[in-house]
Amino acid sequence: MSTQILHQLVHGYSHGHSLLAGSTQLERGDMDLVARLSDLSGTLGPELEIAPYLSLYPLPSKRFFALARTWADELAPRTGCVLTHTILIPLKDWAEDDYPIRFARYLRAPRRDSVAEYEVPIQSIPDTERTCAPNEPLAISFVQRYFGEGLTPLVWFGALEPELVAWCVVQILWPSLRARFACCTLALQPRTLDERPFDLLFAPLPTFSRFSDFSRDHIVDSRSPSGDGATEPWFQSLSGCVFEASNIALTQRIRALSADLDPYPTAIRRVFFYLELEERVSTSPTAALGALDLLETLAPQPFGAQQEKRSLALTTLRAIERLHPHEALELLYLLCQRLQGPSFASHHALQEEAQELVQQLVKADPEHSIRQANLLAARHPGAAPRSFILGVGDALLTLLTDHVLLGSTLVTQDTLGERLIIHRPEVAVALLRAGGSGDRKRVISALVAWCRADDQVIDARSALRRILLPEIAKSTDAPLVEELLRDLDPDDVPEICSAVERVDAFRFRPLSELVARFVGERHPSSVQKWCRTHSWHTYQIAALITAGYPPTAEGLHELLTAEITNVTNRPLLLSAFIERVSEYSPPAWLVSLLETDSRLWELLLEGAGDSEVADVVLRLVRDLRRSAMARASEAERTLERFPGKNASNVHEHAVRQLLADQLEGFCDLEKLQRWFAEPWVVETLVHASAGSFRTIVTDHLIRSETAWLRAWEVIESMPELVAFKNTALLQEVISLLLESLSANWVPASTESWRHLLSKVSGGDHVQLDLCGQALHFALEHIRLPLAEVVAETFYPVHNAAMSDRPVQRSWLLWSFADWDKAKDLRRSLVDSFLHSDWNPAQFALSAREPWLLTKLCRRMRRQWGGPQYLEKAYAGLKKFSDPKAQELASALSQFLRNPDVSEEWD
Repeated sequence: MSTQILHQLVHGYSHGHSLLAGSTQLERGDMDLVARLSDLSGTLGPELEIAPYLSLYPLPSKRFFALARTWADELAPRTGCVLTHTILIPLKDWAEDDYPIRFARYLRAPRRDSVAEYEVPIQSIPDTERTCAPNEPLAISFVQRYFGEGLTPLVWFGALEPELVAWCVVQILWPSLRARFACCTLALQPRTLDERPFDLLFAPLPTFSRFSDFSRDHIVDSRSPSGDGATEPWFQSLSGCVFEASNIALTQRIRALSADLDPYPTAIRRVFFYLELEERVSTSPTAALGALDLLETLAPQPFGAQQEKRSLALTTLRAIERLHPHEALELLYLLCQRLQGPSFASHHALQEEAQELVQQLVKADPEHSIRQANLLAARHPGAAPRSFILGVGDALLTLLTDHVLLGSTLVTQDTLGERLIIHRPEVAVALLRAGGSGDRKRVISALVAWCRADDQVIDARSALRRILLPEIAKSTDAPLVEELLRDLDPDDVPEICSAVERVDAFRFRPLSELVARFVGERHPSSVQKWCRTHSWHTYQIAALITAGYPPTAEGLHELLTAEITNVTNRPLLLSAFIERVSEYSPPAWLVSLLETDSRLWELLLEGAGDSEVADVVLRLVRDLRRSAMARASEAERTLERFPGKNASNVHEHAVRQLLADQLEGFCDLEKLQRWFAEPWVVETLVHASAGSFRTIVTDHLIRSETAWLRAWEVIESMPELVAFKNTALLQEVISLLLESLSANWVPASTESWRHLLSKVSGGDHVQLDLCGQALHFALEHIRLPLAEVVAETFYPVHNAAMSDRPVQRSWLLWSFADWDKAKDLRRSLVDSFLHSDWNPAQFALSAREPWLLTKLCRRMRRQWGGPQYLEKAYAGLKKFSDPKAQELASALSQFLRNPDVSEEWD
C-alpha cells in the first residue's frame, strides 16, 4: 500500500458549487454524485456552524470509494460555501485495508490560490496504525441497532467525537460491508446516495427536527437504552472491540472470522455464535463439529483463518480421543468428513493425524469397528471421507497380513469394500491371500462387485490391475480378470502383457480368451509394441494381431496407423478386417470411414491384383453409395489395372465418387482434368447412363449451393468424346443445374458452360442438342450473365434452323412457325440483347459471319434505341483482338456507314 497512487478532487464555489481541480476524469454518474455530496451537507441555521467533517461513500461505478473532508470557505463571496477535498480509493483496496484511517492523513484544507496541487495524484499513503478508542457512552446502543438489528439509516445525535467514532466503525467492518458503507460526520439533514440513504449520519442536536422522518429505532441519542439493557451478551463484547480496544486479541479474531461475511451488518452474529460454540469444544465434540461447520461457512477459502481452523480441529481431535472407541469412531468419521472439505484443503497434517487415530480405533476392536465403518460409509456412499477410509485400510492391511482378521469378515461389508479398493487397493491383495480355498470364490465375487459399484473405481483400476493380476491362480478367477480388463487403458497394456506372460494361470483357455478379447482386440498397437520384444511367431500371437482388432472404427484406426505399416501384406490384412466386420453388410461406422478415409482405398487398390482383395473391393462398391475411392493417391492409374470382368462396375463407382468429390470440394480442377484424360474414365463416361449420375448431382445441389458452382467445373472439363457420344448424360446434368438455378450465378459458371459448348459448336461436328439447350435457356433468362453462351451457340442453332430439319428436333425448343424458324430466332436474339444488360459486343459475336451480322444489325436498327445499341456493340467489339472479332468489327463499321443496304430477307 505504501506505493499506492490515489486520485483526488477539489470542489468549491465557482459560479455555483463545482469541480475546481482534479487528477482524473470520472464517469458521469460518479462525477455527479461527488459534486452533490461535496457540497454542504444541509442548510445552515442560526445555531449551526460549519466545522470540518468527513463524508465516506462508494461511487456508483464501483471503481472507487470516496473519502472526503469538507471545510467552510471563508473567502467565498457568499455564506454557506464550502471547500471539499476528496480522495478516490480503489474499492477493493478500501474494503480490504487493515487500517483505513490512514487514508485520512492526506485530506487537507484546499486553498483557492493553490488548487493546481490537486491536479496530480497522491503518490503514496503511509502504512501507519492508529487505534480507535473514543469515550462514547452510546456505543452499545449503536451496536445493538446496527449490528444486532441491522437498522439503517441511523442518525446519531450528541456523539462526543463523531469522526473518531466513524473510523472505529469503519475499522471493524468486513470487506463486503465496508465497500458499501456510507457515513457523514456532520449531517445537517438526511443524506442519500443515488439509490439509497447513507448508513450512518452524525448530526448536531439543533437539526433534530430535520430527521423527523426517522423512526425512533433509527435514532441514537441520550434517550437510547444504555448498555445495561442490551438484550444479547455479544453486544457488549463487540462494543468493546469497536470503541474501546479493550480486547485486541478478540478484535483480531473477529476481523479474521468476518472477512468473508455477506454485506449486511447482522451477519456478524454468525461470528459470535461460532465463538460461543468454540468455548464448549474441549468438553463437547458435537459442539466442536458444529463449530467446524460454522467456521467453514465463515472462512470457506483454504487459506482463510488457517490458525483458527487448525486450533479448532486439534482441539476436536483431543476431545474425541477421550471418548469410548465405539462412540469415537463415528465422531471421527464426521471430523474427517469436514477436514476433506475445500476449506481445510491445505491442512494435510490434520488429515494424517485423523487417519492415524482411525487406524488405532479399528485395531482396538476390529470386528465391531469394521461393521461400524461400513455403516458410516453407507451414509455417503460416493463421498466417504478419504482420510477415514485410509485409516481403516491401513488397519486392515495389518490385521489381514497378521491373520488377526479373516477375509470372510470383510467381504460382507460391501460399502466399505467399495471405498477401500479406491483409496487403498492393497487391501484387495491382502484379502485374496488371507482367504482359504473355500473363501476364495466369495472373495473374488466381492471384489468384482466392488469394482463395478462406483464410477470412482475407474481412477483406481490401474493400481488394482497392477497388484491383482499377479495373484490370479485358477480358471475360477475369470470373473475378476474380466472385470479388471474390461476398461483397460492403453498405457497399462505392456504391464498387463508382462503379468500374463509371467503368470502360468493365463494358459488356461477361459483366461486366455478373456485376455485376447479385452487386451488384444481393444489395444492392438500396445500389444504389438510389447510383442516386438518377444518371439511372437506362433499362430496365437499372429492371430491376436490380425483378428484381435475390435470391429470398430477405433480398431481399424489402430490397424492402419500403428501396426499395418510394418507388415508387407497389409492389403490382405485390411481386406480380412473388412470382411470380418462385414459378414452381411458393412456396419455404419465402416461405411462412414470408407466414405471419408482415402487411405483405406489406397491400400485396397494397391492390393487389387490379389483376388481376395479385388473381391472385397467389388462387394464394397455394390454396397456403398459414397466412398473416398477417387481420393486415393494415384487412383486414376491403379484403377486402370483393376482385374476381372467386373472391373467396369468398379470403374463406374470410381467415376461417380470423383463427381461427388468435386461437388463436395474434395477435388480440385487439376485433378478432375487429370482423371478425364484417362482412357478408362472416358470409356466409363461414354457408357454411363444419365440416371446413374442424376441422383448424385441432385442430392448435392439440395445440400449445398457451392455444389452448383462446382458442377459447372465438371461440365467445363468433360471430354469432347463424351459430349458427342453420351449427350444424354451431359444434357441431364445441365438440366439439373438449370432447374436448380443458383441465386448467385457467377461469370465463372457461364465461362464453364461456354467452354464445353466451344468443343461442340464449331467445325465439322456440332452437337446441336447441347447448343440448342444452352441457347434456349439463355434467351429465356436475359437477367443472367449468359451473353457468352449465346455468342457460342447462336450460329450453329441458326444454321440448323435455316436448314430443312424437322421441328421436333430436341435442340429446337421454341414454338416457331414452320415457314421461317431462323427469322424468329433472329428476332428473339435481338429482343434478348436489347432488353438485357449483356455486353453489346457479344451480340455481334453471336453472328460469327459478316452476312449474318448484317441481317441482325438491320433488325436491331429498326428497334427503339437500336442504332445507339449498334454503336455500343461496335465500340465493344473493337476491344477484342482475335481475327474473327476484327472481321466482325469491320462488317459492323461498314453497316454503320451505310445502313440502308438492301437485303432479300432479314
